[in-house]
Amino acid sequence: MLTVRQQQPFLDRLSNGSLLTPLSQEMRPRPRPEQQQQQLLDWLSNGSLMTPLSEEARPRPKLTKLLINVTIQGTFRAVHLVMSTESTVADLVVAVLSKYVQDCSLPILPATNPSSFDLHYSQFCFVSLGKEKKLIELDSRNFFLCWRKASDNSSSDVMPSSSTKIGKASSDRAWLTFMDILL
Repeated sequence: MLTVRQQQPFLDRLSNGSLLTPLSQEMRPRPRPEQQQQQLLDWLSNGSLMTPLSEEARPRPKLTKLLINVTIQGTFRAVHLVMSTESTVADLVVAVLSKYVQDCSLPILPATNPSSFDLHYSQFCFVSLGKEKKLIELDSRNFFLCWRKASDNSSSDVMPSSSTKIGKASSDRAWLTFMDILL
């Protein structure tokens, strides 16, 4: 245990701040990497090693490829494609269907004819995108590929021909399930 005489010099140094000086030097905030990078760039530009370009003088990089996600109606996941900016909507539909078939994705589509599909912004959008539009002109990179209605397309591969039979059979089964409940 220290006596009062031994404690006095320690308390004097503590009140003067001489004990805190080494700690305060260690606790100084270090410059952040962004600040260091900016300081380095300023030094390089002042040292005439590098001439800084203004915002207008910097060339903007031109987009050449787009990452596009397309969900096909009745499927579980989106098809991801990298397409050129000069490609059209018709090219996108063909590429999506060929990638879906190539990946052996499930469920299997009953028809893979590109003319039997329309591209929409979402599944809730009624207006389809024009086949001649370029991908760079579109507002989104996420699309929905859905079946074209039978009245809009004259080909018979739009919907399976047995779809009406399936609908009728399911309505017949409804009566059977109702009768099972009664028994």
